[in-house]
Amino acid sequence: MTEQTLQSLYEAYLTEAHHAELAQKPTDGLFGFGKKAADDPCHDRFVVSLDNWLKKFADSTPDSATVRNALSFIYNAHAENRDYQSIYWVLIAVHGLTRNLVPLLNRDDASALLSEYTSAFPRYARLPVQKELLVALKKAANE
Repeated sequence: MTEQTLQSLYEAYLTEAHHAELAQKPTDGLFGFGKKAADDPCHDRFVVSLDNWLKKFADSTPDSATVRNALSFIYNAHAENRDYQSIYWVLIAVHGLTRNLVPLLNRDDASALLSEYTSAFPRYARLPVQKELLVALKKAANE
């Protein structure tokens, strides 16, 4: 399970999701008619594919630096997709899938990732999943 595979998974999803966004008509979803881009099945497929990848990745017993790189990639993927709400929120939601990888980090990598995550998500804008990850990262950084 390589980081390149992870990047390919994201690239495929973003291509498909952007296509769904661009194919949407201005009236889609209005008054319950038509299909919203957020309802496209590509989002669900991506979540399932990423979850499977993360489980296999964890089972491969990666070293701490490899885990940190993968988590950093996942935690920052949303930044370039703020204009596409359906994509943006999916990329934030999948952070919760990474909880089981945090204990694989050593103190230094956990501390660096904690600093990165804290600055990327201001306190006033954090969702419950982000708060949970911060608690887990703090715990890993202090062990």
